[in-house]
Amino acid sequence: MRSPLWDSFFEAKPEELDFYRRMIYDDHRLYQAIELIDFDDFLPQLNAGYSDKYGYPAIPPMIGFKLELLKYWYNLSDRQVIERAETDVAFRYFLKVPIDKAMPHSTLLTRFRGRFGEQGYRKLFQTLVRQARQKGIVKDQLRLKDATHIFANISVPSTLVLAAQIREQLIDSLQNADPEAAQGFRIATEQVRQQTKDQDDPARLLARIELLGDIVATCSDLPPEVKLSKRQKQKLDEALQLAKRLLGQHQNPKTPGKLRSASDPEAGRGKHGVYYDGYVTDIAMDPDSELITAIDVLPAGGNEAESAVRLIEQEHEHQGNQVEAISIDGAGHNGEMIRRFEGDADDPQDDGMGVTVYVPPKKDRSDVAIAASEFTVSEDGSTVTCPEGQTSSYRQESSGSTVYRFARTTCQGCPLQAACAPKLGKTPFGRSVSKGEYTDEYERIRGRAQTEAFAEVRRRHPAVERKLNECVNHHGSRRARYRGRSKVAIQQIGVAMVVNAKRMIKLLLSAASCADGSATAQTA
Repeated sequence: MRSPLWDSFFEAKPEELDFYRRMIYDDHRLYQAIELIDFDDFLPQLNAGYSDKYGYPAIPPMIGFKLELLKYWYNLSDRQVIERAETDVAFRYFLKVPIDKAMPHSTLLTRFRGRFGEQGYRKLFQTLVRQARQKGIVKDQLRLKDATHIFANISVPSTLVLAAQIREQLIDSLQNADPEAAQGFRIATEQVRQQTKDQDDPARLLARIELLGDIVATCSDLPPEVKLSKRQKQKLDEALQLAKRLLGQHQNPKTPGKLRSASDPEAGRGKHGVYYDGYVTDIAMDPDSELITAIDVLPAGGNEAESAVRLIEQEHEHQGNQVEAISIDGAGHNGEMIRRFEGDADDPQDDGMGVTVYVPPKKDRSDVAIAASEFTVSEDGSTVTCPEGQTSSYRQESSGSTVYRFARTTCQGCPLQAACAPKLGKTPFGRSVSKGEYTDEYERIRGRAQTEAFAEVRRRHPAVERKLNECVNHHGSRRARYRGRSKVAIQQIGVAMVVNAKRMIKLLLSAASCADGSATAQTA
């Protein structure tokens, strides 16, 4: 077990803290953070990241955690936060380090993040949310969900350059397993370079792809007697996976989730006004307290509907609470997600997760007054019946839904034609009706959009957009500091913790001020 003397070696004495305190204003946010946030509550999570049996950490975990908070709070790099903590009195008071104690090297923060990882940071984040919940700040009536884009920390190369980068990674990894084969492929690389130097880019790319395929075949068929260390095998497997991914997208150019960079293969390509390469940070926020209650990071172009479910599950896993409703923008118009939240519309016993979804319905592009929901599909799905009792068996499968069509002659003589099929073309068909697996869910959403409750929820929704704006413009979450989804998630979780801490301080100070005012009024 760690000796208390070890921790005291890094802890400022009372007279040192008093010295720091006299130079800090009462309204300094770091002073208020020490007074209002229970940092001892984080110790179980922080100490769990280290072993009591195998020596001491270089610094107490609490100092590493607070340095990470300071870094995101003031939008500093690892090196900058260490340099500032050497001389900034408020920083040293927040860290509670002795006056004569030097700060650790900045690389220690890299090791700290690596030790705790994404899941460790999530637990620390949820510890802060739990504190807010215990103080009565967080409510469970509603969650506002929104996302914003993150630019990856990469330079996107051309496909030619990308193929060359992956080839070199693969040959370097092969060197440890079969040096002769690796040398042979280096010679082959130079031969391909010379043979194609006067050709156009498509021909040059094809030659390099063929060579990459040969290298992949060799790496995939190494003899069993080849012995590699764990790290060497990991590097080979990672390079092999990248190469196979590039070969796959070359054979099938329309494959989603294309590889954009060898240095950050998890970064995706998405569109936010214009196309970008990177990630998406997705948050759920309690509108009453304006605290972020859950956060997720996914590759650009990822499924935000699936992420919405993960956000609510993530919060429930750590807090054990039951969220009543969620407000989502257009990305939430997803039948599968709605069914998971609310249950199957055709099964009265299925409540799903018990979460009511508020999402703007898609605009009805048709100019008809009679909706598709007024058409009844037979139990076997073979026919559809219109409100006038006419039945059609003509149907086509299209993108997960079934399109039923009525004959033009049937619609021409119908008394409801003006409201149902006002514009009959010259084709043999009249009204067309699309019925999908989630048609009832979409109809439920469309009906809810006409209620006052929906209008009130959507009125509150911009608050989550302002919260994302704070993360982006004040704490640097727009650009990824690191490479790899998990490391980018650590950055975004760190920013969310800081934003929550600032908001908690403001709410607690406001509550204390109101309480003091009430007490003064009573005594008067």
